[in-house]
Amino acid sequence: MARRQKRRQRIEQNPNAVRFTEIEVLLKAAGFQGEQGATSHIVYRHPSGRRVVLARPHGGEKFVKPVYVRAALAALEDVEQDR
Repeated sequence: MARRQKRRQRIEQNPNAVRFTEIEVLLKAAGFQGEQGATSHIVYRHPSGRRVVLARPHGGEKFVKPVYVRAALAALEDVEQDR
């Protein structure tokens, strides 16, 4: 099993303990490009038109909030189905 698949499987099993860089690596590997504005929110866009928003953890938090993780996993699933 490839490293990317293992990472995704681990994230799917425990969306409460995902670091920002882990989810970012998966998104970029799938072809998403990140655009950061003036806030901690980063919009990732895919050439197919799919987009997902992630909020970078701050204030002593280590992990991305599960709602953002689930949204990113759904976006990855949509992009993979379109292939």
